[in-house]
Amino acid sequence: ARMLEKKEAARAILEFRNAVQATPRNAQAHYQLGLAYLAAGDGPRAVSSFRRTLDLNARHSGAQLKLAQLLAGVDDPAVWKDAQQRLESLISDNPNDPNALHALALTEMHLGGAEKAMRNLERAMSLAPRDLVVAVTLAQARMQGNDFKGAEEVLKKYCANAPQSADGAIVLAQFYQLRNEDGLAEEQFQKAVQTDPKSVPALNGLAAIQLKRGRKQDAEATFKRLSDAPYTPV
Repeated sequence: ARMLEKKEAARAILEFRNAVQATPRNAQAHYQLGLAYLAAGDGPRAVSSFRRTLDLNARHSGAQLKLAQLLAGVDDPAVWKDAQQRLESLISDNPNDPNALHALALTEMHLGGAEKAMRNLERAMSLAPRDLVVAVTLAQARMQGNDFKGAEEVLKKYCANAPQSADGAIVLAQFYQLRNEDGLAEEQFQKAVQTDPKSVPALNGLAAIQLKRGRKQDAEATFKRLSDAPYTPV
C-alpha cells in the first residue's frame, strides 16, 4: 500500500513540476507540488514549494498552514516562533480552523505556553469533535499536567461524539491500560472489536488483557480471530 502511495506521489511530483515550469507564477501549482513532496516524505522540498506559494500569494491559507505545521516539527525555537507567528496570522483570518488551532497549540507547547496551548486545543476540539488527532493531543496535554481525569473526559467525549470510531475506543482502552484499569480497558477493546471485527490493534489489545486477567480460553479465541484477520502489507 505504501509503495503504491509513493508511486502516486512520484507521479504527482512530475505532473506538478511540469505545471510549475509551464506557469511559474501560478501559486496553486507550487502549492500542489508542495503537497506532492509532502506525500513523498520530502519535507525540505515541500517547505520550499510552500514558501514559493506564499511569495506569489501571501494569503494562501493552505500553504500557510502546511508550512507552519512543518516548521513546528523542527527542533529550533526560532523556527517555532516563525511558525507561531504564521499560525496566529492565519487564525486571525480563519478563527474557526481547527487544524490551524491544533498546529498553533503544538507550537505553543514547544515554546512553553502550556495554558494557551490548552485553550487552543479545547477550542479545536469544540470545532472538530470527531477529530481523533486533536482529542489525543488534548488528552496528552492534560496528562502532562497530571490531569488524568481531564484526559479521560476528553477521550470519553470523543468516543461519544464518534461512536463508530474503533480507533477512538482503542485509544481510550490504551489510556485505561496505562492506568492499570484492566476492566475498563477490556470493555473499550470489546467495543472496538464490535465496531471493526477485523481490527488487529483491537484484537491484540483484547487478547493481551484477557491473558493478563487469567482467561486463557478467551484469549485463545481472540488469537484465533486475529489469525483469521486479513494481512495488510505495511
